[in-house]
Amino acid sequence: MAFPSLSVEPTYPYSIKTVEADQGITTKAEFGYVHGRSRFTKKRKQFHLSYKDMIDADQVLLEAHFENVGIHTSFTWTDKDSNSFTVRYLGIPELTLEYYNHWSCEIDLLEV
Repeated sequence: MAFPSLSVEPTYPYSIKTVEADQGITTKAEFGYVHGRSRFTKKRKQFHLSYKDMIDADQVLLEAHFENVGIHTSFTWTDKDSNSFTVRYLGIPELTLEYYNHWSCEIDLLEV
């Protein structure tokens, strides 16, 4: 399942940061040696997106998408540079009705 195609683009700046859950694993061996390795082979990215001036149809699409995938299911999201990422929601999207038929939204996504 892919992220819904909305009538507006995310506003700049949208943030991307590399998430490091753990630095690595070390194991002590005989004679005082310490062996180490990375816990994970891939560094994941976290995305924070903001949408402004979404119409009601966009808000309905976004809510329906979140209800279908929730925070446990991954989906494909494409950024402004046409790079595709497999991501999942980090939390519930924050939707705010700014004024009649105009919504704003904050979304956090985590690469899987």
